[in-house]
Order: sequence, then structure tokens, then C-alpha cells
Amino acid sequence: MVRGMAEKKDMKRTFSVVQKNHIYDRQKGKCWDCGKPLPATIAEYHHLKAHSSSGRTTTGNGVALCPNCHTAIHKRERLKKANTKRPKATAKTKPKVKSTKKRARRSSGKDIFGVGEIKVPRFKSPSFKVPKW
Repeated sequence: MVRGMAEKKDMKRTFSVVQKNHIYDRQKGKCWDCGKPLPATIAEYHHLKAHSSSGRTTTGNGVALCPNCHTAIHKRERLKKANTKRPKATAKTKPKVKSTKKRARRSSGKDIFGVGEIKVPRFKSPSFKVPKW
């Protein structure tokens, strides 16, 4: 987005102590993702809408997480972002695979039957023993 036209993001990226206390109290001392009890000393604070995507540093846009869940959320976000950038395979982008089938061809080079390789079984004469008199 062009700067000035999009919603301006605030210059302050980290939550203040007052904001952290408000977020922590709102969640009643539990991790937002897993719901386990979360000591305030190890709580990590995360923007729901990323700061880089015009996410504001407000208590409404912040959650308290345990370190494991915070890492997991960032990994999921990176994978999601990487998957959206990957082009989808279409007929034009799929690599062409050469056929390994040999075709029966006329002298003009055209396919005789429109099927792949033609295998005709060889005729074997019946084997029999001649009796000795």
C-alpha cells in the first residue's frame, strides 16, 4: 500500500507497561493460545494484526502468550505467508514430461493406431519329439 493512503501505523512498536498489565488482566493470567496459566514474568505480547501490516499497538490488538505459543504463532504466520506467495501449478507452469512410450509409425511418420507401443507376440512353432523306430 502507498503510504499516506493506507491507515497509518503508530511509531511505537512495543506495548507499554500499562498496556501489558491491561492485556494480562483481561486474559486473567492465562495464555491466549493454549489457555494454560501464564506467569506475568514470562508473558510475551503479540500484535493480532501485525505491526508491519498497519497493526496498531493498542490493548485491543494485543494478546499475552507463553513463549512456546508465541513462537508457534510466528511460525504459522510465516508458513501461511510463504504459501500464498508460491505460484499455483497450472498447465503453463507444469513441467513437460517426455513420454517414454515408443509409437509404431508409418514411413510418413504418423501414428498407425493412435495407441502407444504395439507389442505383437512372436509365433512359436509347437515343439514335439520325433519318435525313434
